[in-house]
Amino acid sequence: MGVLSILAGLQAVSLRVLQELSTLSDACARALSALDNAKADKVKLIPLTIPAADWQHDANGYYIDLSVSGLTDTDCVAVLIAPESQATARAAVLDTVCDSRADALRLRAWYRPSADLTAHYYLIREDILMAQGPVALGGSSYTLPPATSDTLGGVMVGKNITNKDGTISLTGENVVAALTYTPATKDEATQTTPGLLSAADKAKLDSLDGSGSIAASGTNYVRFTDGTQICWGKIASGSTKFSFPAAFIDTNYAFGYMSTGTYTLPNGSMSDSKVDSRYVSSCTTTGLSLVSSGGGIRLIVIGRWK
Repeated sequence: MGVLSILAGLQAVSLRVLQELSTLSDACARALSALDNAKADKVKLIPLTIPAADWQHDANGYYIDLSVSGLTDTDCVAVLIAPESQATARAAVLDTVCDSRADALRLRAWYRPSADLTAHYYLIREDILMAQGPVALGGSSYTLPPATSDTLGGVMVGKNITNKDGTISLTGENVVAALTYTPATKDEATQTTPGLLSAADKAKLDSLDGSGSIAASGTNYVRFTDGTQICWGKIASGSTKFSFPAAFIDTNYAFGYMSTGTYTLPNGSMSDSKVDSRYVSSCTTTGLSLVSSGGGIRLIVIGRWK
């Protein structure tokens, strides 16, 4: 075989390879285009108007069912609020994770929106969430905001909280860990040891009627809760009448008195009191009168006010 024949054969093989490569390149381009048109990580945003009217109310707050053809009760749907409607959505505390139903989408909020909301919705898929990251809306990325007292958003589980399969709870161990010590327990109190009040002791405490405690008091008198009243004061020299600072309920009271003059005792010392003999000439619930020809006296009266 000549050299020219060999070169001609190689040229034919080279031309065939180039043709096959061109065919393969076209096939790859068509496949890539098809994959790009239906790739798994592309989010399809569907326009949605959330009206301010037609909201219903139940035990969980306000809700509205929007007609969405083709939706099923197994779909997981999220709603993106347009920037111009976000202030209204925040004021209504709108939940953007929705309850999908057959051909319907249920939205919930704490309050009725004050105006119609412009939004988009999309189906949440695990592969999209893992690959896509923040979802683009109108050229700007959407990032889940932190939750506040009046805004729904994302939270992170902090310390001393139990998180099991997405459910958070507070256990006794969490409380001890947060306090950094174990709270002491208390036994029932005794007369010498402080502690908890037992049910029996509480019943005794409730049964006390407050006898002996002061119900009222004022100038020269005191009244006790058991009905006892004590009055005291002076009758000036030359006078015989004593008006009670507070009235008694009746005249079944007792009194005692002591003279207030100055006297010289046998040993020469001085005293500001002297016992003498006097008697009552009249008595009422508001005062009494004595038969007296001596100086002033101090007296105390004990009876009842109720």
